[in-house]
Amino acid sequence: MAHVLRALGCTVEIHIPDRFTEGYGPNLNALKSLKSKGCNLILTLDCGISAHQPLAAAAQLGMRILVVDHHLAGPVLPAALAVVNPNRLDDSSGQGMLCAAGVCFMVLVALMRDLRKIGRTGLPDLMAHLDLVALATICDVVPLTGVNRAFVRQGLSVMAKGMKPGITALQHVAKAKALPDAYQLGFQLGPRINAAGRLGQSDLGVQLLTASDPNEAGALALRRVDLAPHLHERSARRQGRRAPSAPSGGRPPVRPMRAQTRLPASPRPPCSRAVRSHGGLGRTRARRACGGPTRRAARPAWPRATRGNGCCAKGGD
Repeated sequence: MAHVLRALGCTVEIHIPDRFTEGYGPNLNALKSLKSKGCNLILTLDCGISAHQPLAAAAQLGMRILVVDHHLAGPVLPAALAVVNPNRLDDSSGQGMLCAAGVCFMVLVALMRDLRKIGRTGLPDLMAHLDLVALATICDVVPLTGVNRAFVRQGLSVMAKGMKPGITALQHVAKAKALPDAYQLGFQLGPRINAAGRLGQSDLGVQLLTASDPNEAGALALRRVDLAPHLHERSARRQGRRAPSAPSGGRPPVRPMRAQTRLPASPRPPCSRAVRSHGGLGRTRARRACGGPTRRAARPAWPRATRGNGCCAKGGD
C-alpha cells in the first residue's frame, strides 16, 4: 500500500503499533498522533474491524478513516468512511480466505481502475508488488487455493527478479537460495521480519520492506541479526514446562511456537500462556490447524479474556 500510494504522489506516514504497549490494532493516541502530522486520511490495514471505541472516538474528532481488514467481522461495523473486509457478514465476494495484503491488493486494483476512468495516466504497476502479497499470503498460512494460489505463483516470479532491496538483503542474511519458494518465504524470511515486533521494534519490518536503497536495506537486515541472542534466549525458555513470569513491570515472555508444536497430538486448539508477576494478567497463544476459527472453539472461556487479536487460527478475530 505504501509503495503504491507514494508512487501516486501521496505523503505516507506509517505507524506500526507496539504489540506490548499499544496492542495490535488502532488506538486513539496513535490516531491523534497521525492527525497531528497532517494525515487527512487514515487507513487501518490488517486491523480495525473490532476497534469500535478508538475509531468512534476518532470519528468524533473529525478523522477520516478507511478500514481494510480480513478478520472476522461482527454484526456492527466500526465507525469509518468505508470498511473493506471479505469477512463482513454482508459480503458475498467469496474471498474470505484472503490475507490482509491480498485485500489491500484488491483495494489497489479498484483504485487503479477508478483512476483510469478519470483519465489518470502513468499509474504504478501493481504486479511489481506481488512479491509482498505472496510473502504475506504464505506467512499468514491461508489456504493456497483460488486467487491466493495465483498471488503466490506470480509473486514468487516477481521476487526472483530482486526488485525489493529489503527482501534481497534479508535473503542474503538468511543465506536463502537464489530462487525463492514457499519454504523460503514461510520459514526463512517471514519469521525474521516478524521477530523484531516481538522484541519491541515493531517498525523494523516495514522499514525493511519499504526501503529503496540497497545500503539502507542491508543495514536494516543486519539489525535483525543483532536480535538473534534475544530470540535464542526466548527459544531456550520455551523448552521448560512452566510458563515463565515476567519481571515486575516487564513484558510477558512470548511463546509463539509451543502451541504450534502440539497441533498433531491435540484434537482441540492447544494453548500456551505467559503470566505477569503482578496483576494476574497473562498472554495466551492458541493454534488450530484447520476446521474453523480457534476463537469459536474457545468461546466458553472467552468471557474471561480482556481482549483478543491476531488471526482466527491463533485465537484472535
